[in-house]
Amino acid sequence: MKFPSAEFDDAVAATCHGVSSDDLIAELHLALRSDPEALDDYLWQVELHAQLASMACDRMRSEHKATKAILHPTNSPLSCGRHRNIIRWVSATVLLVIFCGVFLLRRIDSQPMAVDRDLQSDGLEQLPVVASSIVSDKIRDAGPVVAQAELTLKDGESGVKGLNAGFAGSAMGIYRENIRFAIAADAPVIVGMGKQNPIKLGARVPYLQGGDTLHVWDWSKSPLSRVMKETRLWVHDVFAVSPDGKQVVWADGKILDLTTGDQSQIDLGGQLYLDHTGGQLPRILNLQFAPDGKRLALMVSNVVLTPSTHPLRKLDFATAPTFQIVEFPSAKLVSEFPAGSPADLPLAISADGLRVVSQYSAGKSGQKLVERNLLTGEVRREYRPHIQDFAYALTFSPDGKCLAAFDGVGEVLIWDTMTGDLKHKLPRMSTTSSSTLRFSPDSKLLAFTLLPFTAKTVLFELETGATLAHDSESSYGDIHWSADGKSFDVISNVATRSLTEVEDSSGRLVLYSTYPAVRSWKVEDFRVK
Repeated sequence: MKFPSAEFDDAVAATCHGVSSDDLIAELHLALRSDPEALDDYLWQVELHAQLASMACDRMRSEHKATKAILHPTNSPLSCGRHRNIIRWVSATVLLVIFCGVFLLRRIDSQPMAVDRDLQSDGLEQLPVVASSIVSDKIRDAGPVVAQAELTLKDGESGVKGLNAGFAGSAMGIYRENIRFAIAADAPVIVGMGKQNPIKLGARVPYLQGGDTLHVWDWSKSPLSRVMKETRLWVHDVFAVSPDGKQVVWADGKILDLTTGDQSQIDLGGQLYLDHTGGQLPRILNLQFAPDGKRLALMVSNVVLTPSTHPLRKLDFATAPTFQIVEFPSAKLVSEFPAGSPADLPLAISADGLRVVSQYSAGKSGQKLVERNLLTGEVRREYRPHIQDFAYALTFSPDGKCLAAFDGVGEVLIWDTMTGDLKHKLPRMSTTSSSTLRFSPDSKLLAFTLLPFTAKTVLFELETGATLAHDSESSYGDIHWSADGKSFDVISNVATRSLTEVEDSSGRLVLYSTYPAVRSWKVEDFRVK
């Protein structure tokens, strides 16, 4: 089976509908294993199929609830690491969930009329036509450097006459995650994906499928990326960048030195489980560096086999997530302890590398935060009160005296780690799952950003308990403090999906990949709210 081809598209559609033959599944399996671009396109088609089915099932719900469900990243099937890993496993083993409703799935390309007819046949006329081959003349002719396309373009500029909400998965269309980024904790470095030409921070690049190349931005030196043309980076890769911004490590053990381009290897026990047929099940689901860069935290899915009570089956199969702490780059195991449910990174790891905090289900009261000895995995204390829903952000202060968490009902809680007592509980600010917390280098200020429908950037003084705000429009994203603690940068479009949908001069919707933008803030410009 060749890719791309109509035969490939038909095979994916038949498999999604549950009507594919064993031989056709085997051919599709071989195509996905041998061609990364085929796997990339396959993931895209499966998600679109899922979203079309989901939209049809939601028609009986109110328009408000449906729009809210689409706009919130946590409701997307690929919105977080644990959901992405499920889809990766399904694609690798060619086992698909049969979604509610049966729809005809066609590959969206540059033939808008064909796409429109197919969607209308599914009863989804409200889904917009997407013509990814339509690009503005200025973007197409930008030359070797991809220029920045400002989000405030006036009518007629670059042929764009209007902006959509700017979220992939907006009410105007459903799209898969197409770019991945990672930020160095203590260096002005971003690692991400792109094509073969340098890309400017904040740029909007015409959306294209296919293979990708590793790009590195050092925004203290230049807004343009440095292209590592010999290194591939895929959207389904599990990777992390070191706190000093000098190394990238992948779950398969590859290490890339970003300063020299040299590659080395670390034995993390294997990223995947393999069976005799070549099927794959992810083992390493996520990676995180400790603040000192000397250790790695691995979220690992362990296979659990138990005797089965079924007369025709000897064993029952399940997986159990755990966290492993290993030395870097020797990969020597330091400690291992069970992960909570639902399990995900990041963990909160103290700057001295001796303590680690993760979350576990506490029943109806939400989630409990448990601190362990990082070197042994032994429990040291449980923080109270329990957080509600889920800890969407969790971090230690640099001096290790405070632990901060942002929970699912929009509250920021700060504990004294010496006593375990709750020091501060900020009033509910947002019910978003998108939040970033970062203490200043002197541990006196806590900066955090929130993303409901209007982005916010807030500072909190630990000593006085004062909340500081800025009069101008805020931004959302990762936070990077300056060494003197007098300013910080907010890096947007990293934790969220990065597709922007615009209309060209003819009214057709066009997709652009939006790259991170960096905005600087001075602490002195904030005042008591």
